[in-house]
Amino acid sequence: MTPMAICRIYEIPGATTAQYDEVTALAGDVVAAGAQVHVAGTAGTSLYVVEVWDSREALDAWLASQPEAAAAQAQVMAAARWIDVDVHRVLTA
Repeated sequence: MTPMAICRIYEIPGATTAQYDEVTALAGDVVAAGAQVHVAGTAGTSLYVVEVWDSREALDAWLASQPEAAAAQAQVMAAARWIDVDVHRVLTA
């Protein structure tokens, strides 16, 4: 059975783009192996991050491989909410 791609959508109340930039710099500021898409932006007082991963296992492996970034992310993400969506299709330009 082929692993299903997932889309993880984070809402991080009170987080700033400066905090986001700090965390992504610690993670190498690149699209991670196993990720197809990574988008971040703000609306109101929240930061939103949308990621599409090849599989849940790819996401879990990346998170486990980034201890320094994960520690910084944990501070920023204390109030975060997220949802995982099974991907039906990804269209790109």
